Amino acid sequence: MSDISLEETAENYLENLIGRNLLRVDKRRYDGRVKTCRIHDMLRDFCKKEARIEKDNFLKEVKRDNEGVIEPSIDGIKKVCRLCIHSDVLKFLFARPASDHIRSFVSFSKKKITLEAQDTLTIALGFKLLRVL
Repeated sequence: MSDISLEETAENYLENLIGRNLLRVDKRRYDGRVKTCRIHDMLRDFCKKEARIEKDNFLKEVKRDNEGVIEPSIDGIKKVCRLCIHSDVLKFLFARPASDHIRSFVSFSKKKITLEAQDTLTIALGFKLLRVL
């Protein structure tokens, strides 16, 4: 067995991806280790494209269009495994979404949003197989 810990192995992989310009360092710790990083835009676009080609239900992004309508509709997420919300997550949760397939749920917002206990319960009840929040 190797004397390298899982954390050290993960940091080595992370530095390798940074060295290949697939990830960008956002902040470093005082000791030089990576604190936060971002995926390169081109790699992100490539991954999204491949996810759509590979399996239609792998990833679904929910966004607002120019008229403020959330796309896709709530019915459009029924068989999705990974869900990413780029719009107002509270309005999305207000619609009481539910899916038997969602395992990952990620939400991004330009402003700070605080989820109440009821919102968290809506997520737990709507996505019973959820493993990543």
